[in-house]
Amino acid sequence: MVYVLPDKLGGVFNFTANLLANRIDDGLDYTAVLATNMADPGGRSVEDLPATRQIRFAYSSPPENVYAYLRRLRRTIPSSDGVLVCNDWVELAMASAYRIPQTVVNITHADAEYYYRLAEIHEPWIDCFVALTGRIHERLLDRLPTRHASIVRLPGGVSIPRLGRQPAGGRLRVLYVGRIDREKGVFDLPTIDRLLIESGHEVEWTVQGGGPDEDRLRAIWQAGSRIEWRGALPVADVLPVYLK
Repeated sequence: MVYVLPDKLGGVFNFTANLLANRIDDGLDYTAVLATNMADPGGRSVEDLPATRQIRFAYSSPPENVYAYLRRLRRTIPSSDGVLVCNDWVELAMASAYRIPQTVVNITHADAEYYYRLAEIHEPWIDCFVALTGRIHERLLDRLPTRHASIVRLPGGVSIPRLGRQPAGGRLRVLYVGRIDREKGVFDLPTIDRLLIESGHEVEWTVQGGGPDEDRLRAIWQAGSRIEWRGALPVADVLPVYLK
């Protein structure tokens, strides 16, 4: 089993980590390939994936030629039978451009045009499509009408702690947990904060994560001591934040 995914903080990394951590003892070899675009300043992962081995694959786009780094990525993939689990465009492009012996599984991680277009463009080279929600499953069935038999739904994919948070009095406590990146909508947070204050709520925030827009967000969000900036931490250190 070979998992290829972007080396970024966020849901794709955590979902893959949970799949690997909760796999059955099947005797298979599990390789995780973290693809890092050195031209993208996005927040990187801060921990290793629970695989048999982990490979960090670096490329630069731009200026590196796309076929040059796809060929290099191909050389990191074992030349034996097995399964290649794709999560984003780089590994799908590699599987489309170069013959590989593995069964290709593509995970659609969000109800977003970006992911649906990846599935459509690379459909001839994908053996199985995995949808994480009912909505995504329905959309894939609609957009890939000839592939219904190879589209499956895999709900969950996360570990649910046994303990839950108990209600507590005091200020409204709001958490943002994720990559601090414009594409995540982080610049809406100051507006949400302002509207909550204007509506009479006492609010305290925890911002858990790091990313390319952290400095900019800190500069425009002047909420002082009402915000705790925790930075990027391993998942095991993030989960207790929810229980406070």
